[in-house]
Amino acid sequence: MERVRAELEQAREEPAAESSTTYTSGQDAGALAARARELGLAQRADRRKSAPSRRDVDLVAERRRPATVETRVRTPCRPMSTWPQQDASPAKWSEPIARALWSAGHRVSDPRQLGERLKRRLPAFRDALTFVDVRPGSRRIALTIDDAPSDLLGSTLDALLHSNMKATFFVIADFCSTYARKQLLERAVREGHELGNHMCDDVSCYGMSIDEFEADLLRCDDLLNKLDKHWRTKKSRCFRPPQGYLNEDMLQVLKRLGYRVALADVFPLDTAVRSVEWLVEFVMAKTRPGSIIILHAPDLRGRHDRRNNVQVFRDLCPKLALEYEVGTLSELVEQRRPTPPSPGLIGDWGVL
Repeated sequence: MERVRAELEQAREEPAAESSTTYTSGQDAGALAARARELGLAQRADRRKSAPSRRDVDLVAERRRPATVETRVRTPCRPMSTWPQQDASPAKWSEPIARALWSAGHRVSDPRQLGERLKRRLPAFRDALTFVDVRPGSRRIALTIDDAPSDLLGSTLDALLHSNMKATFFVIADFCSTYARKQLLERAVREGHELGNHMCDDVSCYGMSIDEFEADLLRCDDLLNKLDKHWRTKKSRCFRPPQGYLNEDMLQVLKRLGYRVALADVFPLDTAVRSVEWLVEFVMAKTRPGSIIILHAPDLRGRHDRRNNVQVFRDLCPKLALEYEVGTLSELVEQRRPTPPSPGLIGDWGVL
């Protein structure tokens, strides 16, 4: 310690100059003193009557490092084996029936074709995004997570970060009831994830007047604008109707406010099924390039007990990352296959 103090005294007597000296753990006291001087720790050493420790130097250097999305995403996560374990919920008595019916329905009708028929028959969904016809060779898909935030959302963010994946979180305004939950959404934005509007409560919009619908939509919009400073400048903002209900008058409100309706073509029914293995296998079997996946944020709310989704994300994210480029809805739309020109614009000399 005497040697470090002597080095600091000598450093104060030398003329100030730009230094490129770097300190890494294990270097000698001279390098430590030089790094402490660069970080302005000499005055602190005088006040405390002791030389800066290696911990002091490391902490100050870490605080002054610019915190960008890129550096956060590339920061290595702690190993999965060290993550806290979440108690599993028992299977529902109706789960085998739900799994059998859901699997049979997918064998009878392809979700993409069903989505296109839905858009033709229901005017409110005519412009809805159900999947994206991506460019040839693209492996891009979108992962969307409904009913955010929740007290267990941090585990989902850890799983996404571990696999270097991005997702779109559809936010319910009334679920941001605590400061801790808002912090989780702010973390999601910092780490490059996208937010979407899922209204103010987890109830259907059926029976709402247009004024009530717009008021709730704007209340959630205001929250999203506070969480993401770029929210109002986005080229397109996504809306997902709670429990899937929307009418044509509501669609006109969404269009006027710059929203696009986002549905999906891969939904493993995690609102009724708790089997982690089945949910992961279903998603992997039904996903293909251009898919939009719906999963729900892990939660502990009574009949909406989805704590098992903590393990679903931990098991699913590494598998998806190996097979696909997983990102947000906006990133998926950017990979859309170019639309061919209308036949009426093609003449004998090509495109006019």
